[in-house]
Amino acid sequence: MIKGIWRSTHFLLAVSVSFFLIIASVTGTFLGIEAIVDQSQKEAISDLDKISLKTTMDSLQNNFLEVYEISVTEKNQVLVQGITSKGFEIVYVNPNTGKKLDIVKPKTRLSNFMKNLHRSLFLKKTGRILMGFISFLTALLVITGFLLLLNRIGGFNKLFRPLKEKQFFRKSHIELGRLFVIPIFFISISGFYLTTERLDIFNSNKSTHYDYKAGEKYVDLDKFYLNKVKNVIYPFSSSENDTYKIQLSNRTITFQQGDNSLLSEDIYSTPFLIRAWAYWIHTGESNILIAVLLTLTSLTLIFFIISGLFISSKTSWALFKFSNIDFNEAKIIILYGSETGNTFQFAKKLLKKLKQDGIKATICSLNKYKFFPKAQVFIFMTSTYGEGDAPSNADQFIYKFKKYKQLKTIEYTVLGFGSKSYPKFCRFAEDINSLLSQEDNYSELYPFFKINNQEEQSIINNIAQSTPEPASSEKSTETSLEDIPNGVSIESASYIESNSFKENDSTSSTTENKEDEHTPKLFSEGQDFQPEESIAGITEEENKESDQLFDQDINEEEDFEIPAFLRKQKF
Repeated sequence: MIKGIWRSTHFLLAVSVSFFLIIASVTGTFLGIEAIVDQSQKEAISDLDKISLKTTMDSLQNNFLEVYEISVTEKNQVLVQGITSKGFEIVYVNPNTGKKLDIVKPKTRLSNFMKNLHRSLFLKKTGRILMGFISFLTALLVITGFLLLLNRIGGFNKLFRPLKEKQFFRKSHIELGRLFVIPIFFISISGFYLTTERLDIFNSNKSTHYDYKAGEKYVDLDKFYLNKVKNVIYPFSSSENDTYKIQLSNRTITFQQGDNSLLSEDIYSTPFLIRAWAYWIHTGESNILIAVLLTLTSLTLIFFIISGLFISSKTSWALFKFSNIDFNEAKIIILYGSETGNTFQFAKKLLKKLKQDGIKATICSLNKYKFFPKAQVFIFMTSTYGEGDAPSNADQFIYKFKKYKQLKTIEYTVLGFGSKSYPKFCRFAEDINSLLSQEDNYSELYPFFKINNQEEQSIINNIAQSTPEPASSEKSTETSLEDIPNGVSIESASYIESNSFKENDSTSSTTENKEDEHTPKLFSEGQDFQPEESIAGITEEENKESDQLFDQDINEEEDFEIPAFLRKQKF
């Protein structure tokens, strides 16, 4: 139940934020690239932590007639406002020499457009609140996604083990998820905090003020390094009593220019310091490596949205088309559990052919199990999620099975879809089969089947005509491509018919004329269906022709024969 809540929450969050998150990711990618370019320019200083404020102030005296203000930008640029021989200028300088590097150029219209769109969608305060809320939802999206990831791979200790997924979007979604879960979380939570700081929710502008008497404390400018300096405002006059005001990373100080006597100090609050940290994380303007990581993360977010919607849409539309089914009249109920939608495709194919043959059948997910008044046959088709868990649309089945009792005797068969590469191969299907076998009014129509799909596609085609003898109802019948000799073609099916399962029952006679003992064929030649839930290898021969249950090509226009064990029922 809890896992189902996680999945539902993750999906709803993804749908809710997808539009705004695409906008934030596209603009974030642009701003990240801009930060990388800016920090690659000559005016960006890489060793600010080794240059003292006094060194810079002294060097400026040799190159400026008058200095009004020094600023150290988030992009490690030293910006000076002052008067030179050319008049008033705002320029980037080399802090060691005081020489001009370049003039300050205004941001382009495109840059301003992207920044405003990223921050507020051009909706000012309302937009900032909205984007902050989206950031918060994104953080929750990351948390639920990470929990689902841990559940799927079997715990934190298996977080970096090789994946067994084959589908591109699903595998990439998981691979990138475990690589970028931390960057995405910090980007989203920092964006949310910057919004709260902008609205002053945590009183981040509040500081602790201290006044000092002249001569009580002194300021040593040699101990202030530029990586900790944000801004220096020079005195308006040459009077010894006039003051400097220096904004540092953690406080603001005021001192006399005559003797450097400290006059006041404002210690920033913790929320303000967190704000500075959040800005550093969210923008990457002070570190080129952070800027690169943020750019890659923004691109990854775009891919997450696309891949996530693709994965979910595989089943969503198909399920929608079957939302108006009358369960009260159906005699055959196909109950499926499908995480990726592949098992559902097989179930849907079977349903269509049953209806074409005039049989009253219906289909529903295992979570929609209920009382079916006219049901006579249940066909269970389910994959297994992660390490033995139920798919998202089947995690409530066991509860509902115990809640809703069928009054008639029900014949059933269970088909488990999975991969042997997982330790708990078809575990959830096993759980269902075990549950049904304990019920008095349930009788096994056909032995439990495990369907493995991790073999090469070229080998899959070799088993199209295999005809195994059924196992007893107490044992599962498992089909694997490992049991099929290499090099056996479709045309050589007689080899498989005569040799494949002889050892299982030395006393039995040929099964050609025993319709009740035939296994339905679940494959056709030419399949190209690769996901983890696809079918490998169950066949039936009846009246010298193969009746096909499942065709791996999901083209609904192709012929599709009902297997004998269903067709012979008198509905």
